[in-house]
Amino acid sequence: KSTITKLSVITLLVLTLALIPLSSVSAATPIYVQPGGDDTNCDGTADVAYPGSGGPGLACAVATIQKGIDLVDAGGTVYVAAGTYTENITFITTNKTFNLSGEVDLDGLPLPVLQGSLSIDHSGADDNWFVENMNFQVNSSTTLLLKNINGYTIRNCRFDGNDGWLANPFNGVNLISGPNGNTNVTVEDSLFTNGLYVGVNGYVNYLTVTDSIFEDVKSGINLQGGGGNLLVENSEFSVVAQGATNDTYGIRFASSSGAADNMIVSGSIFNVDPNGFTPDPGTYHSAIVIRAAATGDLMVGDSFINGEVVNLTAATPLNATCNWWSDLSGPTNIGNPGGEGQPISAGTVNFAPWLVYDTDGNTATG
Repeated sequence: KSTITKLSVITLLVLTLALIPLSSVSAATPIYVQPGGDDTNCDGTADVAYPGSGGPGLACAVATIQKGIDLVDAGGTVYVAAGTYTENITFITTNKTFNLSGEVDLDGLPLPVLQGSLSIDHSGADDNWFVENMNFQVNSSTTLLLKNINGYTIRNCRFDGNDGWLANPFNGVNLISGPNGNTNVTVEDSLFTNGLYVGVNGYVNYLTVTDSIFEDVKSGINLQGGGGNLLVENSEFSVVAQGATNDTYGIRFASSSGAADNMIVSGSIFNVDPNGFTPDPGTYHSAIVIRAAATGDLMVGDSFINGEVVNLTAATPLNATCNWWSDLSGPTNIGNPGGEGQPISAGTVNFAPWLVYDTDGNTATG
């Protein structure tokens, strides 16, 4: 009877690893971008600590984010130093994903400013890539456009509308419908501000938004279709109406004909500023709007609601129990005589019990 010794196993393992190409076991080389870099003579690598550049040969940083993305290997990371980059970046591929990481200050706030847009269309298989620590500022387009992407995380980013509002109506993140769809997109610890038309907009299946702020924008999240499955946790929405014929909302889910399944919102704050406008019939200035084609489980809980709630579906109820409706008496609704809180303006919304606050700021159900 023969046996395999530990030494034989180790020898076999070493011989096997020797047959694997080096590129398959080593990480992709990082690429560095910084003001004053050189897109012509540098390869984006740096032989001194980031964000430095220089050294022998081509070991130096490039000047533009576009060049860094073009140079980085599949699965690699492009590191962006503090500074302002005025670019409209386009990346279309079937076989390469990359990460984009900006420099932060001592408080962890993003320092690099992209005045322009980053557009990514990735029709191949992809998973677990990210953009982080970037300060996107609207120039002449939506700041971040994503198409056919899967497993993408946006974290610790700022999206600045450049005070555009309706005169320059661009979004922070636009999820564009494509043949492969968008799936598993996460937004975390990010800020959407300064006159954006909509913070996060478009078509996606499985969108998660956590610990993010939408303030001083026309609207927060508009998930129109693509599957749905929206999860929002611990986020704040402060939206400002811009006209009697233009919808304003913290969250709008589904569309009149494009189906979206399942929405869960928890631990969030909604403030709607009508800005002196009274919406025309069919227009809504609301905290939450559920549109006609929404299906599945629709839930909002443990949230502060200062704005109307609308459910336009014919048969799918919204479970909105255990929320604060800005008044001890609960929401204004035909099913709640004496309620003087924020209105439930349409559809089936289950609101009882609701949260109330005592003089010490503690919550209870009413």
